[in-house]
Amino acid sequence: MHVYKEINTLEPKVMWGLTWRQMLAAAIIVLSGGGLWAVFYFLLKQPDVGMYAVFAVCTPIAAYGWWRPQGLKPEVYARYVLRHVAGQSVYLLDGKKPRQTANKKMAYKEKGKNAL
Repeated sequence: MHVYKEINTLEPKVMWGLTWRQMLAAAIIVLSGGGLWAVFYFLLKQPDVGMYAVFAVCTPIAAYGWWRPQGLKPEVYARYVLRHVAGQSVYLLDGKKPRQTANKKMAYKEKGKNAL
């Protein structure tokens, strides 16, 4: 019997060995990819171009359904990446970095503290 190290990594398999996310992605791929291919094949008579369009549309959907970066769900991973990119760049042990103002003159007492 396989024992998982972390229970959060386990996703229930609903049907055909797919999770809910994968089933939703597969349904969207079938509907959007099939519809787009039908438009290119029957209406525009360009099946070769249709295959490239289907690939371009369905690849991000498939990545969302099956890709697990660092073992995380894509929306959790994206939240961590956005927090890292847009977050504070310097982390100090005593809290946030104080803002520096260019026009403020230092008082005599502050000059003495900085000299030490």
